Amino acid sequence: MVAKEAELVTRESATVTAEVDLQARLTAVEGREGAVTAAEADLQARSAATGRSGASSSTPKEPTPDAPAGIVGGTGGGAVSYANCDAVRAAGKAPIRLGEPGYSKKLDRDGDGVGCE
Repeated sequence: MVAKEAELVTRESATVTAEVDLQARLTAVEGREGAVTAAEADLQARSAATGRSGASSSTPKEPTPDAPAGIVGGTGGGAVSYANCDAVRAAGKAPIRLGEPGYSKKLDRDGDGVGCE
C-alpha cells in the first residue's frame, strides 16, 4: 500500500511538472503568434504599397529568428511560408486557404483550395 502511495505521489509530481512545462510552451507560442501576426500585417502593407500579391516565392528562404518553428520568411519583407501543417496550426492559421499568405499546394492534400483542414 505504501508503494502504491509513493507511486501516486511520483505521478502527481510528474503531472505538475508537465503542466508547468506546457504553460511555458503555450506562453512562447502565443508570443510567436503575435510576431507572425505583425509580420503578416507588415507583409500585406508592403504588398499593397508595391502593388504585389502576397504569394510565396519559389526560392526557399532561411528561417527568421522571430518566426515559430516551421515558418520561413515573414519578418524580413519576404513572403510567409509554412514547412507543414503543424507550423500552420502553431501560427493559428489553420485552415489556410488559397490566396492567403503562406498557402501552398503541399499543405492542401485534396486540392480543394483549403489546406491543413
